[in-house]
Amino acid sequence: LQPGDPGIMDTIGWIYFQKRDLEMAVEMLTASVRLFKDSPYSRYHLGRAYYDLGEYEKAKREMKAALKLDPDFKDAAEARQILGQ
Repeated sequence: LQPGDPGIMDTIGWIYFQKRDLEMAVEMLTASVRLFKDSPYSRYHLGRAYYDLGEYEKAKREMKAALKLDPDFKDAAEARQILGQ
């Protein structure tokens, strides 16, 4: 009903992530980040999907971007933990 809405894309991408369809998750989350660059949550979600795919450099980039946007967002501690690994 709302194609191109980055918030909805993020939610759908995160659902794919939770269902472990990581390729679809990355596809949706990348589209969300393209439109919604200033969302630490979208950047974090994309970073988590990359991390679980083993694409650690891309995951690192997204986690750093999320923390730069908001060092105290809800999942900031987990983002820092992933960066520390």
